Amino acid sequence: MWKVCLVLGASLVLVRSAAADNWANKMFGGQPNTPIVQDFGTVARGAQLQASLRMTNLYKVPLQITKIHVSCGCVEAKSAIDILQPNQTADLLIKMDGTRFSGEKLVNVYVTFGPQFVSTANILVKANARQDVVLNPGEMDFGAVQRGQSATRSLEVECAGKKDWKVVEVTKSGKAPFELKIEPLPVRQANGFPVIGYRLSATLRPDAPAGAFRETIDLKTNDPQQSVVSFLVVGSVGTPVAVNPNPVQLVGLKIGTPVNTKVVVTANQPFRITGAQNNGGDVNLIIPERPAMPTHLLDLQVNPQAPGSLNREIILQTDMQGESVRVVVQGTVNP
Repeated sequence: MWKVCLVLGASLVLVRSAAADNWANKMFGGQPNTPIVQDFGTVARGAQLQASLRMTNLYKVPLQITKIHVSCGCVEAKSAIDILQPNQTADLLIKMDGTRFSGEKLVNVYVTFGPQFVSTANILVKANARQDVVLNPGEMDFGAVQRGQSATRSLEVECAGKKDWKVVEVTKSGKAPFELKIEPLPVRQANGFPVIGYRLSATLRPDAPAGAFRETIDLKTNDPQQSVVSFLVVGSVGTPVAVNPNPVQLVGLKIGTPVNTKVVVTANQPFRITGAQNNGGDVNLIIPERPAMPTHLLDLQVNPQAPGSLNREIILQTDMQGESVRVVVQGTVNP
């Protein structure tokens, strides 16, 4: 009898451990035993697909992303930060390369959290790439462009085998920092079938605001099997002044315990820092009097006075025709 009890007890421990191993799914708003699903739906072959999944640390201890494993090279997954403080949120960026598969594709992404309490979240990424509709390239990528700089990117979309295929409307967000135009391509033949195509061009506006952008462009077609073909326009508009690191992520903060670190402010020419808004108190960025130089190394002093989330934004002003830059300081203060 006591042997049976021992076996039953060990089984219960294993069952509880197995169930506990899946608590990381809750970080993404899911259930322990059910994968989180990211379904891109039916897409054109060659499409570059992106999605951001919000994860939140629901627990009372910091959690570190110790490993991200993907079951297929056509998918990439990464997080902007490695450690999530209690109640902190961050995005897991998932990219799927539509040039590397055709038809239906299922890919597993495993995100492991630790190191004290270990659990792995399971994310199922799905897409169905049509072979008769092709994007080349799969997205428009401006890369890093300085503010005010002129830049144009283009791509082509084609449909094979449907002589009456047509793009009837192009839609984009009103906040997109570029102008878009579409023009038809000459009809060509491939293996005896007509290929209908269009070239789309995006031109960055001179007044595009600083920062990264990612805009989805929808092409509405007359094809009932795929009425919308979508692609991304991505890039980053930079300012002459940059801060590194930014945001400044601080860990292990405690009330009344000062923490000192440094930030680097750089520009494409010598400059002076003339002032700072929202600076001082428990978060103080030391701005010494210095001559104009392309790089400034600044001391950041943090002396927490209250528990909870710390989120401060300091605006540094310069003598470069009114150019300014934001320095974000974040962390969790423990009693």
